[in-house]
Amino acid sequence: MMSMSTGGILLPLRFVQSTRLACKSQQFLRRHVVLPPEIAQHLPKNRLLSENEWRGLGVQQSRGWEHYAVHRPEPHIMLFRRPKNYGQPQQMVNPMGQPQVVG
Repeated sequence: MMSMSTGGILLPLRFVQSTRLACKSQQFLRRHVVLPPEIAQHLPKNRLLSENEWRGLGVQQSRGWEHYAVHRPEPHIMLFRRPKNYGQPQQMVNPMGQPQVVG
C-alpha cells in the first residue's frame, strides 16, 4: 500500500475521499474533497492551499482545480472550483467578423 508523509506521520493514500458534486454556477464547476481526520488535522487554519500542497496531502484530481474556500464548520472538507470551460478552445472573431478557434 502506498503512503505519504505529513509532518513525519505516514498516512495511507486510500483514505482520501473525493466527492464530485453537480454544483454548477455560470462560471465554475465545484468539487468537495472529504479528508479523513488524520489528514485534515494537518491543514493550515488561516489560508488556502496551493496545488502542490493539496497534491502533497494525497488529493488527486485533474488539472485546473483551485482550492478556493475553507468551510469553517467542516474544515476536513476542501472546496475546489475550476472554470466551466477549462481546457476547451476559445472562440474569437477575426477582423472579417468570422468565428475563429484559438487554443
